[in-house]
Amino acid sequence: MQWLKFYLLNRTTWWDASFLFAFPDDFALERPALLASIIESLKTKQGFQLFRDDPERKALRVGGIIFELTCDRDAFHVQVADQQISFRDARRLIEAELFRLIEKIETAVGNGTRQYALTAKFGQSRNPYLSTHLARMDDRTLLVFDCVYQVGDQDEPATVSIHKDSVTIVAGTRESFREASKRVLALSAP
Repeated sequence: MQWLKFYLLNRTTWWDASFLFAFPDDFALERPALLASIIESLKTKQGFQLFRDDPERKALRVGGIIFELTCDRDAFHVQVADQQISFRDARRLIEAELFRLIEKIETAVGNGTRQYALTAKFGQSRNPYLSTHLARMDDRTLLVFDCVYQVGDQDEPATVSIHKDSVTIVAGTRESFREASKRVLALSAP
């Protein structure tokens, strides 16, 4: 039974994450320097590589994660696509890599609308959330499954969507995203 628990908690997933920071109206002057300053702060990280170096778009690897950073007229966007992550590394990655980058951007941008989203896809592997939510149902007969619920603070809850082959978390604040990620992605108790 111990091996099964380890396998479940260390299952490999593929992540797509998106973090959007809308610029306040008075942010026009700082926009050109923001992307350059974020890249400069990441250059000291282990494994830093810059793949794309356009004025408004950068693609880079930091700590084994590939990021695409876009700074346009209206918003700063961070995209992480198709990253292979194990459950065991999920919490470490969120805290050590994603949130450090996000905090730098939040500090630079200031107040504005924000959206934090992450989808963990299981591919051909069995989605462990189906076991959690449908313990007595035979998943071989299950064609479609969609479950949506909210986690966290009543004023700023995160929305969790569970599908047959993936789970998605969407939040408007970093703290509600952090809370939902810790609960959901690591399959820990609420």
